Amino acid sequence: LQGKGAFALRRGFSVPRDAGLLLAEDVVTTGKSLRETASLLRQLGGKVLGAAALLDRSDGSAALDMELHVLARLAAESFAAEALPPDLRQVPVEAPGSRHLSADGAV
Repeated sequence: LQGKGAFALRRGFSVPRDAGLLLAEDVVTTGKSLRETASLLRQLGGKVLGAAALLDRSDGSAALDMELHVLARLAAESFAAEALPPDLRQVPVEAPGSRHLSADGAV
């Protein structure tokens, strides 16, 4: 991730034209990272053949335009703020994930 939220390749990294590519992800929740990565790689001339992930938290509902192979699927329930179960209201809100990390891993 670089600049104003746009995906970019790191300096010195390139994609050979018509290269067959398999994307690898640890956890798929919405599929946004896979979609953005695939879009960039296609713009650079690569051919995205599919994707693989350790865990699909979308339980198969992530909208992807590629085949996704996963080790495990998990239905991760989410709630609107006003519909949050009482026991979960006591748990502090966190924003896990890596979308907002810098290149060196800092938040």
